[in-house]
Order: sequence, then structure tokens, then C-alpha cells
Amino acid sequence: MGTTWMHWCPTLQNLREMRGPLFLHVITRKGQGYKLAESDPVLYHGPGKFDPAEGIKRPLTPPTKPTYTQVFSTGSATWPRSSRDWWR
Repeated sequence: MGTTWMHWCPTLQNLREMRGPLFLHVITRKGQGYKLAESDPVLYHGPGKFDPAEGIKRPLTPPTKPTYTQVFSTGSATWPRSSRDWWR
């Protein structure tokens, strides 16, 4: 549909006239207009502070601590198996 507001108007007007629960699925492209992010959208997804002229510098050595995502995904994968009676 494009990135300008006017392209969205017909779709949003149609949704406003519909009844019941609605779901609007919007497909975006990460890093649009920033070549480094277009070439590596995963690295530039929620990157924190960095110099846009230089891009994100990967560490020379891997981090010694696990990331939040690693801890959460490991915990959420094992939790249901270790807590079968959590709903009782």
C-alpha cells in the first residue's frame, strides 16, 4: 500500500465500516532507505545506539553472558515440560 498516509485511507475506511473483530496484517520492510539495514535486517532489528555513518560493529569476541532472548527462549521451551501441573 505504500508508506504515505493517503495510501492507507481506503483500507482503514473499509475496516471502519466492517462489524466484529478485525485483523489488519501489515507487511513492512525493515531498514527501508538505510542500506546497511536493508542488507542485514536481523542485525539492525532493535540495535540500540550506534553511529549511522559506521553501522553496527560486531564484537571481536563473542559475549560471555547469554542474551535476554537466549535466556527467554530456553526457559520458555523447557518450562512447560517441567511444570505440567501449573494449571491446577
